[in-house]
Amino acid sequence: MLRVMMTVFSLSVGASGLSNQFNSFRGTSDATKGLVSGLTKAVNMFGGQTAASAGPRTRKFAKLSSKQILEGLRADFEEEEYLWSGKITPELYDEDCVFTDPTLSFRGLSTFEANLANLDPYIERLVPAGPGRRCELRAIRLLPSAGRSAPPVVEAEWRMVGRFALPWRPVLDLGGRTRYTLAGEGGRISSYDESWAISAGEALRQLVTPYAGDDADGARGARSPKGQEQKLQPQPRADVDETTPQPEHWSGRLEGKAAPRPLLASCLTAADGPMPVVILPGFGNALGDYVAPLAQPDVVGLAACLRRRGFSDVTVCPVDRSDWLRVLGGLLDPSFWAGNATVAGPAFRWYTERAQKTIEEAQARVAAEGSEGQGDESSGSTSDGRVLVIGHSAGGWLARATMLQAGPAWARQNVLCLATLGTPHAAPPPGVPDMTRGVLVNLNAAAPGAALAGTDGELGCGVGYVTVAGDAIAGDAQAPRSSPESIAFGSYEMVCGEGQGVKGDGVVPVCAAHLGPRSPDAAVKSSVQLTLPGVLHSINEAGTTEPTDRWYGAEPAMDAWMPLVLKAARSSVAMRRDESPAAAASAWDLMAGLLGAKG
Repeated sequence: MLRVMMTVFSLSVGASGLSNQFNSFRGTSDATKGLVSGLTKAVNMFGGQTAASAGPRTRKFAKLSSKQILEGLRADFEEEEYLWSGKITPELYDEDCVFTDPTLSFRGLSTFEANLANLDPYIERLVPAGPGRRCELRAIRLLPSAGRSAPPVVEAEWRMVGRFALPWRPVLDLGGRTRYTLAGEGGRISSYDESWAISAGEALRQLVTPYAGDDADGARGARSPKGQEQKLQPQPRADVDETTPQPEHWSGRLEGKAAPRPLLASCLTAADGPMPVVILPGFGNALGDYVAPLAQPDVVGLAACLRRRGFSDVTVCPVDRSDWLRVLGGLLDPSFWAGNATVAGPAFRWYTERAQKTIEEAQARVAAEGSEGQGDESSGSTSDGRVLVIGHSAGGWLARATMLQAGPAWARQNVLCLATLGTPHAAPPPGVPDMTRGVLVNLNAAAPGAALAGTDGELGCGVGYVTVAGDAIAGDAQAPRSSPESIAFGSYEMVCGEGQGVKGDGVVPVCAAHLGPRSPDAAVKSSVQLTLPGVLHSINEAGTTEPTDRWYGAEPAMDAWMPLVLKAARSSVAMRRDESPAAAASAWDLMAGLLGAKG
């Protein structure tokens, strides 16, 4: 269940000392229980289903035997995969049944059903039905009676295995045990008590570790309910994972042919001088996704594509997948709960601070070279010591947040140009849940559009902006479940409120991926905007976990957007050298004419 994922973070920080025996509610710290309770409330707030939504329930049977309960539970496990699907048989449960797992306990069948209804959309997107997930019932039995007056108890031992539809293809393998006490009305289940045979550290390791297998059959195992350690599948690091179809990237690559020479317009020239690059990862991504995506050779990674174009200093902001669990720190922020969180809050401050440090270090390296007569403004080089920042997905708006937090003076000194790839810049419209809990709304209010472009006004400090979108997939609510079109529909709807027929890169719709002007009278009217046909959001084929050569960071796409980035960078330097608003406007007009940019 998705609640397992939500508890990994809280277990890691609040339940140290858990053993490899069954972990139960009684052995979990109060701090952990409070965190998971808060997470559950947040998901329910987004989902909207409540216990009060349920109408009167009609019972088919007045009374159920222990055997009927046992067989009904068996069917829920084996036929419905209820641990993943949430499809239980309500007939088996008393209306006041108490549901308990190691981190949460509450009363009410209707509450249980509402929780699952709110979680189901996330589960189906992250762990879609099919060969990538399964639910095993290892044993189910009626326990011997504990006494004449004691109610019957059914015990089930199980294992749930699922491969997550994330770029690094993690597999969660969790064993557990559930005891059902049959003391409800008509012999129904009055108590559901679930315990897990997995440590918090092991669960976290599984969720952040790339998996190289074809499906969930060879999953890394948790400790089984009987205490037997399942075999850990070896995962050798290889340049190419032979179990997964490999994209070509360029003609002849799979036969050993070297990368083609990039378009001249997408390469640095001698006049540009040194121009360091910092890549800011998107939500859920890590450093390795931009160096050797999905265990492919380094030569096809975004970093290598940049180096082939003359960028000798390329740094990926050091973000691990597990770092994204820090976003849950927002639950400790009252503004987060109120939907009015800011970039200064705990949910994303860790990221902006790390991004700021990485950019400063890159700029310092160029400054050191400049002390030898290179890279300063008077030398005639384009970069003038500042950094080209490339933000992928959420990394794009987090780059904007970093500049806002650090201030215009900092941006003026450190940032030459910001290029965003598939970034959801627009906040969701009213009535659509804001997954950033107000951060994006407040960012856009404080630093609207291309806020730091040009040199006019209080914010203008000569930062160039290029926003790149893809229109590879149109959302379709009627498409088969787990298809790229169906996934795109759900994602676009969460970003902009509409999904049917909307085009985008499979995750972010085009309508949300571009930046306008900071104000109607700004000298620089907007970002340079480019929409690429057929380009996908991430390093995997949409709706699959297979690597792709159709995303923003692949060779063909970079040849399309890098010339615009270089021109924006050169224009930024030109504006900085003559900082009058008229000169800034003239430089923008020239660039817009050359690029056909939208204003």
